[in-house]
Amino acid sequence: MIYDSILGTIGKTPVVRVQRLAPAHVTLYVKCEFFNPMASVKDRLAIAIIEDAERTGTLKPGQTVVEATSGNTGIALAMVCAAKGYPFVAIMSETFSVERRKLMRILGAKVILTPAAERGTGMVRKAEELAKKHGWKIGDRLFLKGTVFPVDLELTIRGVFSAPQPTESLYFNSSYLEEAYPDIKGLAGFYGVLADSPDAVPRVAKEIDAEFRNSPRPTKTESERAFQLGWIAMLGNVKAFILSISLAVVFATLLVSANTIAMSIRERTREVAVLRTLGFTRIRLLRLFVSEAITLAMAGGILGALAASGLVTVMAHSPQVGMFLAGVKVTTPTLLAALATAAVVGLASAFLPAYNASRQNIVEGLRHIG
Repeated sequence: MIYDSILGTIGKTPVVRVQRLAPAHVTLYVKCEFFNPMASVKDRLAIAIIEDAERTGTLKPGQTVVEATSGNTGIALAMVCAAKGYPFVAIMSETFSVERRKLMRILGAKVILTPAAERGTGMVRKAEELAKKHGWKIGDRLFLKGTVFPVDLELTIRGVFSAPQPTESLYFNSSYLEEAYPDIKGLAGFYGVLADSPDAVPRVAKEIDAEFRNSPRPTKTESERAFQLGWIAMLGNVKAFILSISLAVVFATLLVSANTIAMSIRERTREVAVLRTLGFTRIRLLRLFVSEAITLAMAGGILGALAASGLVTVMAHSPQVGMFLAGVKVTTPTLLAALATAAVVGLASAFLPAYNASRQNIVEGLRHIG
């Protein structure tokens, strides 16, 4: 038989009777899906997705198809897109096989790898970035494959919102999920309520809890910040734990800094003696050494505060822990407190060595050098 396109051979796989493997009283047949063009049943899925998107107008000539894949569906989509003339981009974790990447590239696909540590989340995130880049918009259809619940949903984009901070969230009516998976019907973990203003949050929370106080499932309404702190509190007294670690770090830093500055001043005995000879008073020398130490300590404090601020920002936008740190940031008062702590460490480290150096006799200093 002659076909106008390789796509015409998809699905027309033979059914073969198995002669020797089945018991005597059983007639066994197998469907040979490896007769599909790419030797996989996923060829059926790929052409069904593309042709359905064409019929509904979701996919138009010249548009790019993007798929987060482990390989099999991506290979099938690469073949179908190549035959129909659509550019195809496959997003894969770098841990997946090299052979699948090569096969998709042979079929004309562009393969983008995501870090292994991000696993499937990284594939989905990269696919979302490309979706934005390629202009997916209101009215487009989305296909969600369930991983937590055994349900696949087909949704239509009805609106796009811009959160104060990126959340990478998709919202849809829970009735779609309840109809497809009745076991969770009527159940909810938590609800999000948007108040008119921050001042209205306590009043709204009080009214909601009063409404459901005598219900079979009373509510506990709290602000988003309190909810995040509640999650952290489940881990124990995190605040005391972090505070104790911080104090230990500051004390260790103080010891190291004091030892370093003391050694530095001892090695500059000649400079102290020369400065005293030139007329520098003890008070002036004391101020000179202490101000030098405080300046160095504050320079280190600024670098540390900037590094901490950047680390918190990265963690708040991380797919793994971003839910618990959303909205968390290093505030200006915290930065100022860090700089003040650095200044105190510099002062405490330098005062005693600088005081001893300023009291040193000129003759003893020069004799020590000579």
